[in-house]
Amino acid sequence: MIPLLTRLGPDDPQTHFAAAVLLDKTFEPADAAASLAEFKRAAELSPNNYLVVLALAKAYDRAGDRDLANAEFERALALAPNYADVKFAYGNFLLRGNGREQEAFALISSAAQSRPEYASAAATLALETADQDIGKARLLLGDAPAARAALAVYLLTKGRIEDAAALWNGLPESLKTGELKPSGERLAAKLLEAKQYRLAVAVLNDLKVQPSLAVNTVTNGGFENGVSAAAGNVFNWTIANGREPQIALADKAHSGKVSLYFVFDSKRADAFRTVKQTVAVEPGSKYRLSAFYTSELRAAEDVSMHFVIEDAAGTALAAGPPLSLNADWAETAVEFTVPADLPDGIVIKLTRDDCHSPICPITGRLWLDDVTLTKK
Repeated sequence: MIPLLTRLGPDDPQTHFAAAVLLDKTFEPADAAASLAEFKRAAELSPNNYLVVLALAKAYDRAGDRDLANAEFERALALAPNYADVKFAYGNFLLRGNGREQEAFALISSAAQSRPEYASAAATLALETADQDIGKARLLLGDAPAARAALAVYLLTKGRIEDAAALWNGLPESLKTGELKPSGERLAAKLLEAKQYRLAVAVLNDLKVQPSLAVNTVTNGGFENGVSAAAGNVFNWTIANGREPQIALADKAHSGKVSLYFVFDSKRADAFRTVKQTVAVEPGSKYRLSAFYTSELRAAEDVSMHFVIEDAAGTALAAGPPLSLNADWAETAVEFTVPADLPDGIVIKLTRDDCHSPICPITGRLWLDDVTLTKK
């Protein structure tokens, strides 16, 4: 079939190019030689097509002829000096040579500047070439912010958290909220996975998330910015899926304009939606959590609503007193210490006690406002 195609179109570069691609996929030694011949013929018939010339360069490289491969890579670069695909391919080729690292990374970094999808590969190549030396890797990448951001994300996968944060901090502020924002979001996600909450807060603030975040501080404690079941990040209030209780904002407030409003009408033990928020804190420090509420709740004797403070692994550090019937706004508070050997994040959770029966009746209304955390 392939010889027939090239005989039918002996002067058509696309026919020879297609034949070369098909032959290259068989991995047969004879077909490899035939594929190279077809790439050569296609390049002869289309000498100004950089894609064809680039394919010929790669074919020579696969055949082990580095001199001819280099010549064709140079020709492709001359034909398309601004194309990232050519730069990245040629840079990779040069990197496998001897003593051409600087030349190789000049091309690789330039490609990463033009095409962010090359950034991660560029970062990995730089770190491997530098034998995991961050300083040398940065020098190899030069002024390629996208590659540096990708390097920061890569370092997190290796547990090098401080190095990753330092790389991100050194990037231009304008790029953090622009073209590097997806990299910053990946970095923040990796930091959260690593339970590095204070660093995650810093990265998210660089990305200008709203509302802005702060260490040792409840975000949107007065609920004035609204709440959603699909919170933007764990440092905002999140509401579990379900129907009980009904949760909304009400125009009754301890301060400001609104409070978080709950309507309970359930007897099922498993029918409860928790409301929670992660807060970045300082291990070894003492805190006081307080909130104001008014309640018309009525429940079984062993059923109560209260705040629970958990560590990042879900282990309870402290529990506040039950929320009692209160016609006027009342304060509930709980003091606790974050152990020095724990990650720097806690979860504040408004929850209901687990009762000892499938039937746990709780009815009525609850208003919650002004949730604050104070470091003592």
